[in-house]
Amino acid sequence: MKNSIPKKVSVALFYNEEGKIILQDRRKKSKWGEKYGLFGGKAENGETPKQTIDRELKEELELKNYHLELFKKYTWKNPETGVKVERTVYLGAMPDISKLVCHEGEMEIRNFKESLELKMISGFNELMIDIYNTLKSEGKIID
Repeated sequence: MKNSIPKKVSVALFYNEEGKIILQDRRKKSKWGEKYGLFGGKAENGETPKQTIDRELKEELELKNYHLELFKKYTWKNPETGVKVERTVYLGAMPDISKLVCHEGEMEIRNFKESLELKMISGFNELMIDIYNTLKSEGKIID
């Protein structure tokens, strides 16, 4: 059975000023051919984007009560299927990795700039470039 494409998703990217980020290694659990992704997922039962990301981070990383900043809300259209997906993207400072427990895929700390070309879900490479350029121009990362 083919995976259905969610219509609303919330994802988070954690970073530090040295240009390190946390990605989800999805090579063992890929749904759409992606190798890496951001933590988060689809909205359930009328959740708001914030409720979605809070639930997903608790489920995937056991991360609770964590401050995230809204980076962008946008609608992305899958060029292959024509399905429109509402994506809400949050950013947060890198949490204490030793306190995270990854329950979905594997957690991987990577260099942001070197991660821009990784195989991700369609549309996420452009998103990563946008985040990187924004954080770099705001002086929030130095790599």
